[in-house]
Amino acid sequence: MVLRPVTLNDLKQLERLVGQIGFGMGASLHTDHNGLEKKVQHSLHSFTTSNTSPYDSYLFVLEIDPGIIIGICGIETVNRGEPFYSFRLGSEVFEAPSLQFRKEIPTIQLVEAFTGATNLCTQFLLPEYRGNGFSKLLNGGRLLYIAEHPERFNNTILGELRGAYDADGYNPFWKYIGQHFFKHMDYPSYVNLLHKGFEQELLQLLPKAPIYLPLLPPAAQQAIQTFHPETRPNLRSFFNQGFRFSNHVGYSSGAPILKANRSQLVPLRDSRLAQFDLTPQPLKSKKRLMSNAASGLAFRACLAPVEEQADHTLTVSHRVVNDLQAVHKQVRVVMAPAPQG
Repeated sequence: MVLRPVTLNDLKQLERLVGQIGFGMGASLHTDHNGLEKKVQHSLHSFTTSNTSPYDSYLFVLEIDPGIIIGICGIETVNRGEPFYSFRLGSEVFEAPSLQFRKEIPTIQLVEAFTGATNLCTQFLLPEYRGNGFSKLLNGGRLLYIAEHPERFNNTILGELRGAYDADGYNPFWKYIGQHFFKHMDYPSYVNLLHKGFEQELLQLLPKAPIYLPLLPPAAQQAIQTFHPETRPNLRSFFNQGFRFSNHVGYSSGAPILKANRSQLVPLRDSRLAQFDLTPQPLKSKKRLMSNAASGLAFRACLAPVEEQADHTLTVSHRVVNDLQAVHKQVRVVMAPAPQG
């Protein structure tokens, strides 16, 4: 089991995987062959170029056996060259002191925030593989890539959660807010326009004034900060890595946006480079998140048992080294921090 950058050879497996996702990924993942191929080409360029761009996009696949892909995840820069919008949760106070009346009304308001941040997105794992550390590898593995290339990524890192859409693309937040401002188009039509590059034009249609939540139907209010049921394992993994809820939600789905600084994230804070020795025997020690500390398309990450020696070198199995394609006797590993005092 290894997390690695996507290649064009993965297209057929990607199409099979994407066909099982359904709605809620927004613009982060195309569903047709041509769109997926462009997404992969974009990722290949981001992995292999020496210069960063305002629209870098890194796509990883989780491979359980050679050629068998069971999950995907991505990293994107959040429009370094354009504003990034979300709905901010807030409130407005109405009061009349002479009447001894004061009431705080919850609101959401379209704001520009997080422009230039790094976004963890496009995470999906086949249902039959959920659990057993796979979500941890999807989430944490890509963070190890950020740890290896800090100059490519912003200090602010966001976690994108999939919106709570049903199999037909229905979401109360979209129905009672988004759809009214987007000429009554349904969610699939909206996503189609996103894929064609019209996000900034669509954003011009959204209201700039606060929306008072009590004026919305109960279903729309309940949809705010709600995510797809299949996202719950991802949420636990995000929290375990160090993310927390921000006071922002996606403007099309109402799904919460998670946020953390790099110094708060476990794979970035607690990972280190270490030399290793090999053992032919399978290890029964605790599984650790590790990568081969490589650049570009050579990057590999896995979750595997490792033993730490008194001199802080590691002992790993031959299989782990083969999976990681660790050509140098060095890996990046996430270990528990040393006890204080």
